[in-house]
Amino acid sequence: MALIHRYTGVEAINVTNFTVNFKKEVFKLEDLYKVMHEWLIENGYAVRDDSVFPEKYFLHKVGPAGKEIWVRWRLQNKSPLSGGVQEFWRFDLDVDMHVLGMQDVEVMVDNKKVKGNMGEVEVNVASYLVMDAAKKWKEKPLLKPFRNFYFNRVIRGKKDLLIKKLYTDTFNFRDAINNYLRLETFIPVRGAKAEFWPRRA
Repeated sequence: MALIHRYTGVEAINVTNFTVNFKKEVFKLEDLYKVMHEWLIENGYAVRDDSVFPEKYFLHKVGPAGKEIWVRWRLQNKSPLSGGVQEFWRFDLDVDMHVLGMQDVEVMVDNKKVKGNMGEVEVNVASYLVMDAAKKWKEKPLLKPFRNFYFNRVIRGKKDLLIKKLYTDTFNFRDAINNYLRLETFIPVRGAKAEFWPRRA
């Protein structure tokens, strides 16, 4: 059976990608997970109900070198900007996290023992602007002849605005991750929200 890509027949633009690497320092995976999870909910990419949170894959293995964890989230924001044709546009964020060689450790903070983790973390994120995801313009005979004109003329300015918004969203998400891990941030588009996320001790 042939595999069909999820964007087959749909116009989707890969707006940007980033990778965060964090190695061999103490952090707390649970807190990193919460920072990412909460940012996505607060910015419209998921809802508070964890039973419908789009975690498509989770693998947890324990070996002689430590724990290995794979996490895959496939997130959608169906109303990225108000005042537009919301059912036509969609922001997609693909989040893949890989934790390797993770060990449980204890560290002293303010003369108290605190449990944490040590290992390697890699977070890969790709963002996509999806247009006409429901294929209304493509599959309805009355709309199909006007599709290219509508895409290229009528909504061109809106598309450019949404690309900039998604680009900013993507790097604000990266800032939230970097801020918690205390990594240097070289920001193409700086967002203020990242400053309010808790940092690793």
